[in-house]
Amino acid sequence: MWSTLLEYHTRKVETFEERNPPAIMPSTPPKPTLLTLPSEIRNTIYAYALSHTNPVLATFDYVFPTRFEQTPIPKLYFQDQDILAYYPRPRDGPGRILEAEANQLRYVCRQLHVETNGLSLRYNDIVVWHVGRVGGGLAACSIFLSSIAPRHHKHLRTVSVMANWLEDGLFSEREIGKLVTGKLHPYLYEFCRNNTAATLESPFTELTMLRLPTHPQRQPRSPIPLLYELKEPKEIDVSTFYAQRIIMQEWLFASVSTYRSYAILTTLHRHILIHGLSSLQQRIADLVNLDLQLYHKYCSLLTDEEVGEQTYAYAGLVWEVSLEAEMELMNREHLEWLLCEDAKMYERVASSVRRWKGEVDGRIGRRRSEQWIRGRPWEV
Repeated sequence: MWSTLLEYHTRKVETFEERNPPAIMPSTPPKPTLLTLPSEIRNTIYAYALSHTNPVLATFDYVFPTRFEQTPIPKLYFQDQDILAYYPRPRDGPGRILEAEANQLRYVCRQLHVETNGLSLRYNDIVVWHVGRVGGGLAACSIFLSSIAPRHHKHLRTVSVMANWLEDGLFSEREIGKLVTGKLHPYLYEFCRNNTAATLESPFTELTMLRLPTHPQRQPRSPIPLLYELKEPKEIDVSTFYAQRIIMQEWLFASVSTYRSYAILTTLHRHILIHGLSSLQQRIADLVNLDLQLYHKYCSLLTDEEVGEQTYAYAGLVWEVSLEAEMELMNREHLEWLLCEDAKMYERVASSVRRWKGEVDGRIGRRRSEQWIRGRPWEV
Protein backbone atom coordinates (compact mmCIF):
# COMPACT_ATOMS: atom_id res chain seq x y z
CA MET A 1 0.00 0.00 0.00
CA TRP A 2 2.77 2.38 0.91
CA SER A 3 4.70 1.60 -2.21
CA THR A 4 1.58 2.15 -4.25
CA LEU A 5 1.07 5.60 -2.72
CA LEU A 6 4.75 6.52 -3.29
CA GLU A 7 4.63 5.55 -6.93
CA TYR A 8 1.43 7.53 -7.34
CA HIS A 9 2.97 10.66 -5.81
CA THR A 10 6.13 10.35 -7.89
CA ARG A 11 4.16 9.95 -11.08
CA LYS A 12 2.03 12.96 -10.18
CA VAL A 13 5.08 15.17 -9.62
CA GLU A 14 6.67 14.09 -12.89
CA THR A 15 3.43 14.79 -14.72
CA PHE A 16 3.28 18.31 -13.18
CA GLU A 17 6.87 19.06 -14.15
CA GLU A 18 6.22 17.87 -17.68
CA ARG A 19 3.21 20.13 -17.97
CA ASN A 20 4.94 23.11 -16.27
CA PRO A 21 8.60 23.14 -17.22
CA PRO A 22 10.79 25.62 -15.28
CA ALA A 23 11.30 29.02 -16.93
CA ILE A 24 14.68 29.45 -18.64
CA MET A 25 16.32 32.68 -17.46
CA PRO A 26 18.16 34.48 -20.34
CA SER A 27 21.85 35.00 -19.71
CA THR A 28 23.06 38.66 -19.55
CA PRO A 29 25.32 39.44 -22.51
CA PRO A 30 28.69 41.01 -21.61
CA LYS A 31 28.96 44.77 -22.06
CA PRO A 32 31.15 45.80 -25.02
CA THR A 33 34.49 47.40 -24.18
CA LEU A 34 36.45 49.96 -26.17
CA LEU A 35 38.83 47.39 -27.59
CA THR A 36 35.98 45.12 -28.72
CA LEU A 37 34.42 47.83 -30.89
CA PRO A 38 35.17 47.92 -34.61
CA SER A 39 38.23 49.92 -35.58
CA GLU A 40 36.15 52.52 -37.46
CA ILE A 41 34.19 53.34 -34.30
CA ARG A 42 37.36 53.42 -32.21
CA ASN A 43 38.96 55.90 -34.63
CA THR A 44 35.93 58.17 -34.33
CA ILE A 45 36.17 58.03 -30.54
CA TYR A 46 39.89 58.82 -30.68
CA ALA A 47 39.27 61.84 -32.91
CA TYR A 48 36.63 63.17 -30.51
CA ALA A 49 38.65 62.51 -27.35
CA LEU A 50 41.95 63.92 -28.63
CA SER A 51 40.61 67.09 -30.33
CA HIS A 52 40.93 70.24 -28.21
CA THR A 53 39.50 73.72 -28.62
CA ASN A 54 42.80 75.49 -27.95
CA PRO A 55 46.11 74.58 -29.58
CA VAL A 56 48.10 71.99 -27.68
CA LEU A 57 51.39 73.05 -26.16
CA ALA A 58 54.47 71.28 -27.48
CA THR A 59 57.50 71.25 -25.23
CA PHE A 60 60.41 69.03 -24.34
CA ASP A 61 62.01 71.16 -21.65
CA TYR A 62 59.99 69.67 -18.79
CA VAL A 63 60.79 66.04 -19.48
CA PHE A 64 64.22 65.88 -17.83
CA PRO A 65 64.87 69.39 -16.44
CA THR A 66 68.00 68.21 -14.60
CA ARG A 67 69.35 66.21 -17.53
CA PHE A 68 68.64 68.56 -20.41
CA GLU A 69 71.74 67.49 -22.29
CA GLN A 70 70.05 64.17 -23.09
CA THR A 71 67.97 63.58 -26.20
CA PRO A 72 64.72 65.53 -25.72
CA ILE A 73 61.41 63.68 -25.65
CA PRO A 74 58.60 65.81 -27.10
CA LYS A 75 55.29 65.96 -25.28
CA LEU A 76 52.00 67.69 -25.99
CA TYR A 77 50.08 69.32 -23.16
CA PHE A 78 46.44 70.29 -23.00
CA GLN A 79 45.85 73.91 -21.95
CA ASP A 80 42.68 75.45 -20.58
CA GLN A 81 43.34 78.83 -22.21
CA ASP A 82 44.76 80.13 -25.44
CA ILE A 83 48.54 80.39 -25.30
CA LEU A 84 48.47 83.38 -27.68
CA ALA A 85 46.58 85.40 -25.06
CA TYR A 86 48.78 84.17 -22.23
CA TYR A 87 52.16 84.70 -23.87
CA PRO A 88 52.54 88.48 -23.27
CA ARG A 89 53.20 87.57 -19.59
CA PRO A 90 56.07 85.10 -19.97
CA ARG A 91 57.46 85.84 -16.51
CA ASP A 92 54.67 83.71 -15.00
CA GLY A 93 56.17 80.70 -16.75
CA PRO A 94 54.33 78.02 -18.71
CA GLY A 95 53.97 75.74 -15.68
CA ARG A 96 50.68 77.36 -14.67
CA ILE A 97 48.96 76.37 -17.91
CA LEU A 98 50.34 72.84 -18.25
CA GLU A 99 47.22 70.99 -17.10
CA ALA A 100 47.81 67.48 -18.41
CA GLU A 101 49.15 65.65 -21.40
CA ALA A 102 46.96 65.92 -24.48
CA ASN A 103 46.98 62.14 -25.08
CA GLN A 104 46.62 60.15 -21.87
CA LEU A 105 45.02 57.19 -23.63
CA ARG A 106 48.44 55.91 -24.60
CA TYR A 107 49.15 55.07 -20.94
CA VAL A 108 46.15 52.70 -20.65
CA CYS A 109 47.56 49.72 -22.50
CA ARG A 110 49.90 48.81 -25.31
CA GLN A 111 47.14 48.60 -27.93
CA LEU A 112 45.87 52.11 -27.17
CA HIS A 113 49.45 53.37 -27.17
CA VAL A 114 49.90 52.07 -30.70
CA GLU A 115 46.49 53.14 -32.04
CA THR A 116 46.60 56.71 -30.67
CA ASN A 117 50.23 57.41 -31.53
CA GLY A 118 50.49 60.77 -33.33
CA LEU A 119 46.75 61.53 -33.30
CA SER A 120 47.18 64.66 -31.15
CA LEU A 121 49.43 66.06 -33.88
CA ARG A 122 46.81 65.28 -36.50
CA TYR A 123 43.73 66.72 -34.79
CA ASN A 124 45.17 69.87 -33.16
CA ASP A 125 47.13 73.00 -33.92
CA ILE A 126 50.53 73.04 -32.22
CA VAL A 127 52.18 75.81 -30.22
CA VAL A 128 55.91 75.37 -29.59
CA TRP A 129 56.86 76.92 -26.27
CA HIS A 130 60.33 78.36 -25.81
CA VAL A 131 61.76 78.86 -22.32
CA GLY A 132 65.20 80.19 -23.25
CA ARG A 133 67.41 77.11 -22.99
CA VAL A 134 67.89 76.23 -26.62
CA GLY A 135 68.68 79.60 -28.19
CA GLY A 136 65.28 80.82 -29.38
CA GLY A 137 61.79 79.76 -30.38
CA LEU A 138 62.79 78.73 -33.90
CA ALA A 139 65.58 76.56 -32.51
CA ALA A 140 63.09 74.96 -30.11
CA CYS A 141 60.70 74.32 -32.99
CA SER A 142 63.50 72.76 -35.03
CA ILE A 143 64.36 70.39 -32.16
CA PHE A 144 60.69 69.51 -31.66
CA LEU A 145 60.06 68.71 -35.33
CA SER A 146 63.26 66.70 -35.61
CA SER A 147 62.40 64.66 -32.52
CA ILE A 148 59.00 63.43 -33.75
CA ALA A 149 58.69 60.67 -36.32
CA PRO A 150 58.82 61.97 -39.93
CA ARG A 151 55.67 59.99 -40.78
CA HIS A 152 53.70 62.39 -38.56
CA HIS A 153 54.90 65.52 -40.39
CA LYS A 154 52.34 65.15 -43.16
CA HIS A 155 49.50 65.33 -40.60
CA LEU A 156 50.58 68.66 -39.08
CA ARG A 157 48.31 71.59 -39.89
CA THR A 158 49.56 74.73 -38.11
CA VAL A 159 52.66 75.06 -35.94
CA SER A 160 52.97 78.38 -34.08
CA VAL A 161 56.38 79.31 -32.67
CA MET A 162 56.69 81.47 -29.58
CA ALA A 163 59.61 83.53 -30.91
CA ASN A 164 60.74 87.12 -31.19
CA TRP A 165 63.18 88.96 -33.42
CA LEU A 166 66.01 89.31 -30.90
CA GLU A 167 66.02 85.83 -29.38
CA ASP A 168 66.05 84.18 -32.78
CA GLY A 169 68.57 86.55 -34.32
CA LEU A 170 66.07 88.02 -36.80
CA PHE A 171 67.18 91.59 -36.17
CA SER A 172 68.73 92.11 -39.61
CA GLU A 173 67.66 91.53 -43.18
CA ARG A 174 70.62 89.24 -43.70
CA GLU A 175 69.45 86.89 -40.93
CA ILE A 176 65.92 86.86 -42.35
CA GLY A 177 67.39 85.97 -45.72
CA LYS A 178 69.32 83.11 -44.12
CA LEU A 179 66.09 81.83 -42.58
CA VAL A 180 64.10 81.69 -45.81
CA THR A 181 66.99 80.20 -47.81
CA GLY A 182 67.72 77.41 -45.35
CA LYS A 183 71.08 78.59 -44.05
CA LEU A 184 69.54 79.41 -40.66
CA HIS A 185 67.62 76.47 -39.13
CA PRO A 186 67.90 74.17 -42.18
CA TYR A 187 65.55 71.58 -40.66
CA LEU A 188 62.69 74.11 -40.65
CA TYR A 189 63.47 74.92 -44.27
CA GLU A 190 63.33 71.23 -45.25
CA PHE A 191 60.14 70.74 -43.25
CA CYS A 192 58.38 73.60 -45.08
CA ARG A 193 59.66 72.38 -48.42
CA ASN A 194 58.54 68.78 -47.90
CA ASN A 195 55.20 69.58 -46.23
CA THR A 196 53.49 72.25 -48.30
CA ALA A 197 50.11 71.67 -46.63
CA ALA A 198 51.47 72.62 -43.20
CA THR A 199 51.88 76.19 -41.98
CA LEU A 200 54.81 77.22 -39.80
CA GLU A 201 54.18 80.64 -38.32
CA SER A 202 55.45 83.02 -35.68
CA PRO A 203 52.50 85.20 -34.62
CA PHE A 204 54.59 87.72 -32.65
CA THR A 205 57.13 88.36 -35.40
CA GLU A 206 54.30 88.44 -37.98
CA LEU A 207 56.35 86.05 -40.08
CA THR A 208 54.84 83.04 -41.77
CA MET A 209 57.02 80.61 -43.71
CA LEU A 210 54.97 79.20 -46.57
CA ARG A 211 55.67 77.46 -49.87
CA LEU A 212 59.44 77.76 -49.74
CA PRO A 213 60.99 77.24 -53.21
CA THR A 214 62.60 73.93 -54.09
CA HIS A 215 65.51 75.71 -55.79
CA PRO A 216 67.12 79.18 -55.57
CA GLN A 217 65.35 81.94 -57.47
CA ARG A 218 66.56 85.31 -58.71
CA GLN A 219 64.86 88.60 -58.06
CA PRO A 220 61.49 88.41 -59.86
CA ARG A 221 60.61 90.63 -62.80
CA SER A 222 56.96 89.68 -62.52
CA PRO A 223 54.70 88.70 -59.61
CA ILE A 224 55.45 85.23 -58.19
CA PRO A 225 54.14 83.36 -55.12
CA LEU A 226 55.54 84.65 -51.84
CA LEU A 227 58.57 83.03 -50.25
CA TYR A 228 57.03 83.92 -46.91
CA GLU A 229 54.02 86.04 -46.28
CA LEU A 230 52.42 88.11 -43.57
CA LYS A 231 49.68 86.69 -41.46
CA GLU A 232 47.89 90.01 -41.25
CA PRO A 233 44.69 91.06 -39.52
CA LYS A 234 41.96 92.83 -41.44
CA GLU A 235 42.44 96.00 -39.42
CA ILE A 236 45.63 97.65 -38.16
CA ASP A 237 45.94 99.78 -35.03
CA VAL A 238 47.27 103.34 -35.11
CA SER A 239 50.64 102.68 -33.43
CA THR A 240 51.42 99.75 -35.74
CA PHE A 241 50.37 101.81 -38.75
CA TYR A 242 52.77 104.66 -37.97
CA ALA A 243 55.61 102.30 -37.01
CA GLN A 244 55.28 100.33 -40.24
CA ARG A 245 54.88 103.52 -42.28
CA ILE A 246 58.28 104.71 -41.02
CA ILE A 247 59.80 101.38 -42.09
CA MET A 248 58.12 101.77 -45.47
CA GLN A 249 59.52 105.29 -45.96
CA GLU A 250 63.02 104.14 -45.01
CA TRP A 251 62.73 101.29 -47.51
CA LEU A 252 61.44 103.51 -50.33
CA PHE A 253 64.02 106.26 -50.07
CA ALA A 254 67.06 104.29 -48.92
CA SER A 255 70.32 106.00 -49.89
CA VAL A 256 71.78 102.71 -51.13
CA SER A 257 69.69 100.33 -53.22
CA THR A 258 71.18 97.28 -51.48
CA TYR A 259 69.45 98.40 -48.27
CA ARG A 260 66.12 97.94 -50.04
CA SER A 261 65.50 94.28 -49.15
CA TYR A 262 62.54 92.41 -50.60
CA ALA A 263 62.14 90.57 -47.28
CA ILE A 264 61.09 93.76 -45.48
CA LEU A 265 58.03 94.18 -47.69
CA THR A 266 56.66 90.80 -46.64
CA THR A 267 56.59 91.91 -42.98
CA LEU A 268 54.42 94.97 -43.66
CA HIS A 269 50.65 95.16 -43.70
CA ARG A 270 48.88 95.37 -47.05
CA HIS A 271 47.52 98.85 -46.22
CA ILE A 272 51.11 100.02 -45.67
CA LEU A 273 52.13 98.60 -49.05
CA ILE A 274 49.33 100.51 -50.77
CA HIS A 275 50.20 103.72 -48.91
CA GLY A 276 53.90 103.32 -49.76
CA LEU A 277 53.23 102.56 -53.42
CA SER A 278 50.94 105.58 -53.73
CA SER A 279 53.48 107.96 -52.16
CA LEU A 280 56.32 106.49 -54.24
CA GLN A 281 54.44 106.90 -57.51
CA GLN A 282 53.49 110.47 -56.60
CA ARG A 283 57.15 111.23 -55.85
CA ILE A 284 58.18 109.73 -59.20
CA ALA A 285 55.55 111.79 -61.03
CA ASP A 286 56.85 114.99 -59.40
CA LEU A 287 60.44 114.10 -60.31
CA VAL A 288 59.45 113.38 -63.93
CA ASN A 289 57.94 116.87 -64.20
CA LEU A 290 60.97 118.42 -62.49
CA ASP A 291 63.26 116.53 -64.85
CA LEU A 292 61.57 118.03 -67.91
CA GLN A 293 61.55 121.53 -66.35
CA LEU A 294 65.28 121.33 -65.66
CA TYR A 295 65.91 120.30 -69.26
CA HIS A 296 63.98 123.31 -70.60
CA LYS A 297 65.88 125.58 -68.21
CA TYR A 298 69.14 124.04 -69.40
CA CYS A 299 68.14 124.76 -73.01
CA SER A 300 67.37 128.38 -72.13
CA LEU A 301 70.95 128.80 -70.89
CA LEU A 302 72.51 127.58 -74.13
CA THR A 303 73.98 130.01 -76.64
CA ASP A 304 72.71 130.19 -80.21
CA GLU A 305 75.76 128.30 -81.42
CA GLU A 306 75.24 125.52 -78.86
CA VAL A 307 71.57 125.25 -79.79
CA GLY A 308 72.55 124.87 -83.44
CA GLU A 309 75.07 122.18 -82.58
CA GLN A 310 72.57 120.21 -80.51
CA THR A 311 71.26 117.28 -82.55
CA TYR A 312 68.62 115.92 -80.17
CA ALA A 313 65.62 117.05 -78.17
CA TYR A 314 65.05 115.48 -74.77
CA ALA A 315 61.44 114.34 -74.43
CA GLY A 316 61.61 113.33 -70.77
CA LEU A 317 60.85 110.00 -69.12
CA VAL A 318 57.63 108.12 -69.78
CA TRP A 319 55.70 107.45 -66.58
CA GLU A 320 52.14 106.41 -65.77
CA VAL A 321 50.71 106.59 -62.26
CA SER A 322 48.47 103.73 -61.09
CA LEU A 323 45.05 104.69 -59.81
CA GLU A 324 44.40 104.13 -56.12
CA ALA A 325 41.30 102.10 -56.96
CA GLU A 326 43.48 99.74 -58.99
CA MET A 327 45.86 99.28 -56.04
CA GLU A 328 43.00 98.16 -53.81
CA LEU A 329 42.28 95.31 -56.22
CA MET A 330 45.89 94.12 -56.37
CA ASN A 331 47.07 91.17 -54.29
CA ARG A 332 50.18 91.23 -52.11
CA GLU A 333 52.40 89.70 -54.79
CA HIS A 334 51.49 92.38 -57.31
CA LEU A 335 51.93 95.21 -54.80
CA GLU A 336 55.36 93.98 -53.71
CA TRP A 337 56.46 93.51 -57.33
CA LEU A 338 55.31 97.05 -58.25
CA LEU A 339 57.14 98.50 -55.27
CA CYS A 340 60.38 96.81 -56.35
CA GLU A 341 60.01 97.94 -59.97
CA ASP A 342 58.93 101.49 -59.08
CA ALA A 343 61.85 101.81 -56.67
CA LYS A 344 64.16 101.14 -59.63
CA MET A 345 62.27 103.76 -61.66
CA TYR A 346 62.63 106.22 -58.78
CA GLU A 347 66.41 105.78 -58.81
CA ARG A 348 66.49 106.26 -62.58
CA VAL A 349 64.42 109.47 -62.49
CA ALA A 350 66.36 110.83 -59.51
CA SER A 351 69.62 110.21 -61.36
CA SER A 352 68.32 112.09 -64.41
CA VAL A 353 67.17 115.00 -62.22
CA ARG A 354 70.59 115.20 -60.58
CA ARG A 355 72.27 115.20 -63.99
CA TRP A 356 70.16 118.06 -65.39
CA LYS A 357 70.43 119.99 -62.14
CA GLY A 358 74.21 119.68 -62.35
CA GLU A 359 74.15 120.92 -65.94
CA VAL A 360 71.93 123.88 -65.02
CA ASP A 361 74.02 124.82 -61.98
CA GLY A 362 77.18 124.54 -64.07
CA ARG A 363 75.78 126.85 -66.76
CA ILE A 364 74.60 129.38 -64.21
CA GLY A 365 77.96 129.28 -62.44
CA ARG A 366 79.90 129.83 -65.66
CA ARG A 367 77.62 132.71 -66.70
CA ARG A 368 78.11 134.43 -63.35
CA SER A 369 81.87 134.00 -63.61
CA GLU A 370 81.88 135.53 -67.08
CA GLN A 371 79.78 138.47 -65.92
CA TRP A 372 82.07 139.02 -62.95
CA ILE A 373 85.17 138.88 -65.16
CA ARG A 374 83.68 141.28 -67.73
CA GLY A 375 82.70 143.73 -65.02
CA ARG A 376 86.25 143.94 -63.61
CA PRO A 377 89.31 145.16 -65.60
CA TRP A 378 92.37 142.98 -65.57
CA GLU A 379 95.24 144.30 -63.51
CA VAL A 380 98.56 144.25 -65.36
